[in-house]
Amino acid sequence: MSTQKRHHYLSEFYLKEFSEEDRIWVYDRETKKLRRDIPKNTAVKTNYYTITDEEGERSTEAESVLSLIEDRAVGPIKNLIKKK
Repeated sequence: MSTQKRHHYLSEFYLKEFSEEDRIWVYDRETKKLRRDIPKNTAVKTNYYTITDEEGERSTEAESVLSLIEDRAVGPIKNLIKKK
């Protein structure tokens, strides 16, 4: 079973709502430059929600739970956007 390593700290779905032609504007605080990027590569960190226990075992359960919540929220959020 493979585990997801790329964890968005801002939902990819949420970022897509701000996109034009599948790209969003991103200000890079390190380079102090503005650039366009795709939501998939924006607001993402490797293993951001991965938890390592005292024995050194890694768990991505937090990311899995957050992903499940996001999946269930997408429909109602889309309805809000459409003003339904």
